[in-house]
Amino acid sequence: MFLLLVALLILARPDNLLAITKKLDGGIVSLSRDDHTLYISLTPSPGHTTYATNPGPLGFPPQLIFNNDALNLEGSKPERLFLSSGGSYLGYRNQAILRTSLPVLEGRLDFYVGFCAELCIPHHLVLDIGDLHGEQISSAPFVGAEQILQDQPWPLESVQEFLTNVQDVQEVFIAHPVGYSDLYISVHDIGSKAKWLDFGADAPHQIEKLGVLLKNKWFFIDVALEN
Repeated sequence: MFLLLVALLILARPDNLLAITKKLDGGIVSLSRDDHTLYISLTPSPGHTTYATNPGPLGFPPQLIFNNDALNLEGSKPERLFLSSGGSYLGYRNQAILRTSLPVLEGRLDFYVGFCAELCIPHHLVLDIGDLHGEQISSAPFVGAEQILQDQPWPLESVQEFLTNVQDVQEVFIAHPVGYSDLYISVHDIGSKAKWLDFGADAPHQIEKLGVLLKNKWFFIDVALEN
């Protein structure tokens, strides 16, 4: 029997976010900083898409470069999008939110992103961390300081796990050590409150994080499996 150690993190929006917004060919990019955490909002124009951080072999993932090193980007749940040629990739047709931890609060960032219709248009933004300013990303589904709500073990039964007693879960994604997965995940009601997640037969042996969209706010669950 495995035990799933769950820490449910509430992400509340702070009031001191600084942000900058760029309207590009194919979409809008907004960058928002709360101390050492950088949030990136990607909003494709109608008829356009953008790639996820792990789009697959046919995709051009967004990249954030600092001092010639790529920073690790976490992202909201992507969907599988299909090409007219028959291939597919993971990406977004609507707003996506990415986030990363900044090693310092000053210096240059290079952000690479593409927006696609029939053709993909790559963009390169050069930013100074200290110059982020402007409006908040008002529609960001997760932004802010994390506070541990609960930390307790739950039993893992085959490919199902008991998650929490909250209602109205809208979306769920999972993370491996190598990044976010495109595994099919369905959410089932049990009684009036409890939820189960069905990972299907291809569930990974190790899971690092679950993300749950609940009433338009993201909750993050750090997980670890033990024999």
